[in-house]
Amino acid sequence: MEDFHRQIEFETRSLLALPDSAGLSPGLLLKYSLKLARNKDIVSKAAAIAFYCIIALVPVLVIVISSIGILAPVPSKLVFGKADYSQSTGAVYRLKTAFREFLPRDAFAVVDEQIERVREMNPYTTLSLGLFAALWTASGVFGTICKCMNQIYDRPHSRNYLELKLLSFLLVIVQSAIFLAATAAFFLWPQLEPFLGLTAAGHIKALLVEWLVFAMVVLSSFTMLLHLGPTGPRYHPLVTPGALLATPAFL
Repeated sequence: MEDFHRQIEFETRSLLALPDSAGLSPGLLLKYSLKLARNKDIVSKAAAIAFYCIIALVPVLVIVISSIGILAPVPSKLVFGKADYSQSTGAVYRLKTAFREFLPRDAFAVVDEQIERVREMNPYTTLSLGLFAALWTASGVFGTICKCMNQIYDRPHSRNYLELKLLSFLLVIVQSAIFLAATAAFFLWPQLEPFLGLTAAGHIKALLVEWLVFAMVVLSSFTMLLHLGPTGPRYHPLVTPGALLATPAFL
């Protein structure tokens, strides 16, 4: 076990190298990974990150919905659709339906209330008011991720408060741009597709391209976190096995 950990830790690899299993069989790799996850208390770290994510969810939604409202005509059926959840029209209501499926009922009620409040306000006003709150709360998420990754990789917490906060703000800005691009591709594309007059084959190709773009966006997000989160030098290629496993799990 120590030899395996030492090999992974000290073998510097090219950024363009392909992900590998360090010569281990899938079963042995899974065994070592689970043992490391237990020793590093991954479950508790994931719970802490999830807590900060829930806090940051509403301010981030304010930015996303306000941005969609600014980029598309308001009021617009393209953006807001109908209030009936059985209707699939409207990017925002597709977003609400997605949250309704995976959030607990009480948590969704809070998110739903905030989305309705954002609908009724001027998008420029809500965007300016929610920007600071979203940046601050979301920076707490990425700050926690960086601290947890240092513990996982046995790296010292060498960043001071200001350095960690600035890095967190940078990650928030870049990841927000990635999230907005993914949201636009996933929720706005079905609303625009009927106007393009695609054939059945064209529809399938467009759907495959949409999911491919979305997968690449998510993969780049995880890759960035794995490279910028821990302090110290890098010991893994650009695309890591963790990012490859996390992307389909997220999708």
